[in-house]
Amino acid sequence: MESPGLTQRNTGKRLPSRPSTNGNPKIDELKIQHDLFINQHFTTFRQQCRARILPWVQGETPYLVRFQRRVRHYRTIDLYFILTSLLGNHNFFLVGLPMLFWMGWTYFARSLVVLVLGVTFLSGWVKDWLCLPRPPAPPVVRLTWNEAHGFEYGFPSTHTCYSVSVGLFLLTWSEQLAVDWQWGARVLIAMLVLSICVGRLYCGMHSLTDVTGGLVMGVAWWSVFHSGWPVVDQYITSGDISVPFTLIALILVSLQTFPYAGGPCPCYQDCFASIGVIFGILLGTWFFSGSRYALDDPYPATIPFSYDQTGLFLTAVRILLGLVILVLWKVLAQKLVDQFVIPQTTGHPKQEPSNEEVETIAAESPRKSSDTLQSVVAATSCNGTTSQPPKVIFVPQGTIKDITSQRNLCRIVIYAGIGFLACYGVPILFEWLGLAFSPTHLKYWVNQEV
Repeated sequence: MESPGLTQRNTGKRLPSRPSTNGNPKIDELKIQHDLFINQHFTTFRQQCRARILPWVQGETPYLVRFQRRVRHYRTIDLYFILTSLLGNHNFFLVGLPMLFWMGWTYFARSLVVLVLGVTFLSGWVKDWLCLPRPPAPPVVRLTWNEAHGFEYGFPSTHTCYSVSVGLFLLTWSEQLAVDWQWGARVLIAMLVLSICVGRLYCGMHSLTDVTGGLVMGVAWWSVFHSGWPVVDQYITSGDISVPFTLIALILVSLQTFPYAGGPCPCYQDCFASIGVIFGILLGTWFFSGSRYALDDPYPATIPFSYDQTGLFLTAVRILLGLVILVLWKVLAQKLVDQFVIPQTTGHPKQEPSNEEVETIAAESPRKSSDTLQSVVAATSCNGTTSQPPKVIFVPQGTIKDITSQRNLCRIVIYAGIGFLACYGVPILFEWLGLAFSPTHLKYWVNQEV
């Protein structure tokens, strides 16, 4: 059955600015509450920017439906685009990048962390500032491993942002490869970036406007990063006493300037987790650069590693041990927060939601609609009735109270610990356990050869 919006487009009639609620008073009330919230809390300039882009996003839904119907014929292709979307997920980089730190690619990994997580924060900031919806499902079919992404706003596409910026970053590094390998590497990079960008349309997660916005932001962020990062890295590794205070000041500024969302959006959680990792990486680099274990060649604060000395077994032990430490820190720190911090702020321990509660939250969310009511509209039958009418409660998430809450501050600390351990704590532990070849070990090997 075709969607109402698509039918109206085909008959030449003008599409409504919002999805039809089929006369359901509960949905109408929820939509009104969301609109009132935006009108009351958004500045005039912010409302104007949102109003200018919103028709583009909504008007592309029929074309996205047609695109999916024409190209989606094989499950293998569905799986391909779903898997490539995981390569554009910042969680993939959080798992993969620590291994680069511990295998001697310290500067490369440090640069990539700041590039990826920096654009994650910026795109999330813009998403919550504009509050533009994702394509509605239905009529669009969404293909994703992580349903939580559907609760985030759509513009710009974060996957597109960091796939483009990372692609440009890798292209610059590919110049260091042998000539015979350069073109092959460039073709592979281009294919991955194109797959991720096109996959956002194929999987129904973004409109063309979202992807275009992500493309522009990704190029802009890479341009700023490419020109400014060497100066920043030199400052971080200089040993200047002002570095920690500068990093803390930047976190405070990000807390105060992050826009509150117009709906229950978890974007700010990923944003401040990213900020936490960046803070931990840079603070750990500052500490490590002044230690006796750091190498200054080929770049300052390089973590010592020699595959010729460690071999395959010890290299695998290094990686597994390091990842276990990071996971243990994440789990234990989160347990402590849930046990001691959350009860003090809420008056009762944190309870994990049941499946029924998760479904209710999804049904009540004003985010999974073509503008504000997608999940509620999707849960409504064609005759406008629902088996379990959701409560009409509009509770925006990502407000200034949420952003500056103890829960969010603890989130920053937890993820900062991951970054700090990755580039300072774990390398020091490698040294103590004899799994690293620091300057002292290198000196020992030189003396042995002499």
